[in-house]
Amino acid sequence: MARLTKDQILKARNANGGSVHVEELGGEVGLRLLSMRESNAFAQESDGMSGEDATLLYAAYLIADDAGNRMFDDHHELADLPAKTLMRITAEGNKLNGISDEEIEAEAKNS
Repeated sequence: MARLTKDQILKARNANGGSVHVEELGGEVGLRLLSMRESNAFAQESDGMSGEDATLLYAAYLIADDAGNRMFDDHHELADLPAKTLMRITAEGNKLNGISDEEIEAEAKNS
C-alpha cells in the first residue's frame, strides 16, 4: 500500500460522511464527519449549555447537504423536531465520528 501525500491527507477533511434514514421525516438525512477543529468548537460552544441546547447544536454540526456542508447555522431551528428524530441523528453521528457510549457517559460525569 502506498503512503499518502500531504495533499491526499488534507483532502480527507472533505471526505463524505454518511446518512441516516429518518422514517418520520420521510427520507435520508446527510451527516458530516467533524474535523478536529469542529469537534473542539462544538465542545467550547456547548460548554455550560443545557442538554437540550447541546443536542440541538450537535445535530446542527452534523446535518449536511449533499456537498457535506452544514445545513443549519442556527441550532434553534431544529428545536421543534421530535426528540426521537434528533436522538437518531446524533446517535448515528456519534457512530460515524467514532464516539462511543462510554465516552459520552464519561463526559457527562465530568460536566
